[in-house]
Amino acid sequence: MSPESEQVLADAVLDLVAWFEVVDDTTLEPNQAVKALEQIAYHLHRLSGEDRDRFAAHARARASLERDPRYRRTFEAVAEDLEADA
Repeated sequence: MSPESEQVLADAVLDLVAWFEVVDDTTLEPNQAVKALEQIAYHLHRLSGEDRDRFAAHARARASLERDPRYRRTFEAVAEDLEADA
């Protein structure tokens, strides 16, 4: 997979995580959001240490550019979670 494709997929995953974090309870039942986030986290933690570090760095870079504080906090939390696993 090309580095550009990896960036696109990383952005897609981060956007999904952020959506599940901020979606209101009338749109999506909270337990379903939690299940989806747990599944995404499971897959991210399966990455090799180097790939987790790269994904965390990408999440931090996205956070630094994000204007919506809810998304920024989510991207930072993803990075922190992956770095804690190192």
